[in-house]
Amino acid sequence: NPQARNWDAVLKLFYFVHCINDRADLKSNILILLLWK
Repeated sequence: NPQARNWDAVLKLFYFVHCINDRADLKSNILILLLWK
């Protein structure tokens, strides 16, 4: 499913960018990713 792989890549990019921008929000980002799956 190409669409699913693309969405997974988007989530990883979102997570990566947020980790760089605000490391203090790491746990929140993990929670968001878990909820979005």
